Parts: sequence; C-alpha cells; structure tokens
Amino acid sequence: MSTTPASATASAAASPTGLEAVAARLVVRVDRHARAADRREVGARALAELTQAIRAAARAGRFLDPAWALDVTERALTAHLAADDAFDRHDGSCPWPWQRALQTAVSRQGTVLEDLLRALVVFAGHDLAFAAAEALREAGDLTPPRGNGKRPPPTGLAPALARRRFDHDVLCDVLEAHFDALQASARLRFSRQQHLLDRAARRLDRTITLPLLRRLREQSWNWALAAAFAEGDDEPRCVRQQAASLTALEVGQVDIVRHLPLPAVRPLLWLFRPPLG
Repeated sequence: MSTTPASATASAAASPTGLEAVAARLVVRVDRHARAADRREVGARALAELTQAIRAAARAGRFLDPAWALDVTERALTAHLAADDAFDRHDGSCPWPWQRALQTAVSRQGTVLEDLLRALVVFAGHDLAFAAAEALREAGDLTPPRGNGKRPPPTGLAPALARRRFDHDVLCDVLEAHFDALQASARLRFSRQQHLLDRAARRLDRTITLPLLRRLREQSWNWALAAAFAEGDDEPRCVRQQAASLTALEVGQVDIVRHLPLPAVRPLLWLFRPPLG
C-alpha cells in the first residue's frame, strides 16, 4: 500500500464496502435479467465474475494501491449500472457505446460470445477510462499547471501517475487472464452450441480478443489522462464524445464469424448465428 498523501486520499475514498455494495447491486441486476430472459444478462454476469477476480487480485497483493484499484472498479461498475438503467428509460441518456451493445444483446443479433465481447469492450475501453480519470482527480494525483498557464507535458506529470498506470494495467491484465473463464461460463450457461463456433474458428476468437483488449488498455489510459486534465466544459465534452464514438465503433466491429478462415462457411454461420447464441 502506498504511503503517499495521494494514496491515503484514495484509500479513504474507496472502501471495500463501497465495491461490495455495487457488486451486490450488479448481482441483483443479473438475476433480474435472467428472470426476464434478457440477453443483457451475458454482459452483466461477466462483469460480476470479473469483479470477483479483481477482488481476488487485490487480496493477492497484485496492486500497488489496492484501494485505488478497487475504487476504479467500483466507479466503472456504477457507470455500467447507470447505463443499463438509462437504456430501460429510453430517454436518450444511455451512453452510445452501451446503447449499441445493449440493444444488440436485447435483439439477439449476435452470438453469446459476441454479447460478452461487446460488454467487455465498453467496460474496458470506456467505463474504466473515465472511472480512472475521476479517481485520479479525487486522489490528487494530477500535477497542477505551471505558472505560465500551460499544462505540463507527459514528462512533467506527477510521479504517482506511474503507479496509477501500473494498477490500471493490472486491472486490464486480470480481464485478459480471466477471459477464457468468462467465455467458458457464458458457454455453459447460455449456449452449449458455442463450442461449434470455437472449433470452426480454431480458437480464433481468442486470437482476435487479446489484441483488442490490449489495444483498449492503451486507449483507456490515454482517455483517462485526457479526461483527468481536461478543463472547463468543452474539453471534457470533447474527450467523452471521442471516447464514445470510437468505443461504439469497436462495439460495431465485434464479429467473430467474419474472421473465420474459410470464406465459404461464413454465410452459413451468419445465417445460423441465432441458434449459436
């Protein structure tokens, strides 16, 4: 555990009780979707399982500042729950990446695996970024502007940011390492036929997923810094619009079938995608 004032502030702001409360809300949401046979259950259940893995990583001492990492997780999960509520309200307040991912899940336009990937893309590439930005601000990790009013270049950032980047990357590492378990859980609960697609793709789904998640790791941290240092009203809005636009684009490009090695098989699998989901 870090002993810097910034870490102490983060520790006070992110008690495990807070994450436990949000995790409990997520479990309730999973149960609600399950009773309604709502495919949003796929992503919500994956995030609930991922939360358990992150808490286990914290207990195992993988984070430099476990309280900060759990705080970021809590904020990101809260963002997901808020987006899920907004989706139900149909009032246009749901963030565009989640709107696109949740609408695709509800309409069953993709496979279970694709629903899982879309949820992880938005969580890792979008929610985690803005959760980290909020945590950086509240922890006091940001170097104030210099006397000339200009923002400091990357070399002038507070040393604490190197520690925060480490913990942010460990969060992403937990997601990557846990992906196979999330996929297996989803396959057993939702679609036992998914193994047919796994075999047809020769595990290409994982070959696609890992580079995607690693790209999102860099993207998420860059957006976190941009959002954390953004000033006024226009700059934060600009960062959010850019993040939402690119993440929604990533969501729209999640398509395991188009990466299959045999082009002749793709139209058949596209046609029979619903049974696989």
